[in-house]
Amino acid sequence: MRKQDKNIWHNSWAVESYSIKVNSQDLKSRFDVRRVDGILDNSEKVRPFESAPVVFKQGGIQQTATFKWGMIPFSKASGSVTRRTLEIPAESLIEKRFNISFRVFQQRRCVCLIDKFTVRMFPNSDELVTVTSNPGEPFAVAGVWDCWSNAMSVYTREPENFRTFAMLTVPFPPEAGMEFTHLRMPFVLSRDAATEWLNSRLDPYGLVREIFNQRADDAPEMTIKVSQSPGSELN
Repeated sequence: MRKQDKNIWHNSWAVESYSIKVNSQDLKSRFDVRRVDGILDNSEKVRPFESAPVVFKQGGIQQTATFKWGMIPFSKASGSVTRRTLEIPAESLIEKRFNISFRVFQQRRCVCLIDKFTVRMFPNSDELVTVTSNPGEPFAVAGVWDCWSNAMSVYTREPENFRTFAMLTVPFPPEAGMEFTHLRMPFVLSRDAATEWLNSRLDPYGLVREIFNQRADDAPEMTIKVSQSPGSELN
């Protein structure tokens, strides 16, 4: 099991890091984005608790902005943050086992953009599994976000108010191969599902259940590569 960090909600998480290379014009056409703020056009290696671009809807406007990966609930008292949610198993939302604000789930859904992500084959293993999307077609990953106010910002480097997000995860699809079925990966949405995820005002639990059940038909095209982590004795 991975060493626990004081800022991590769970002792372990699926995604080690991910990269994103997005063209702002493509984003506007793919998601009908009307406002762009802080989108990264160059490839970035995003690690937990770092900033990354997401697509979200607020005030009836589809837009993009840079949020921090690791969601802090709005209700969390300033200065008392000890854990952040990096990932949420989709199944736990369907079964209502994950403690998440209904307001966030219904009104603050987002799409995380990912070109490539890396997961570890087993805890503490040197084997890394890297999954890459088709060129020019980044994965659209289901996520949720919230806005947190940090009254202690005068003593820290964090902005006074900042937005944070968590991504949903699902098991690797069976067609990826039996050796990967024990792993989890980001919940990748089809184009239609991504639009529904951002815009639907229906029951959010029913929405995630419907998209989850359709994921076999909407499985994304992806390339999987297994390698040794840098610094491994096997390298």
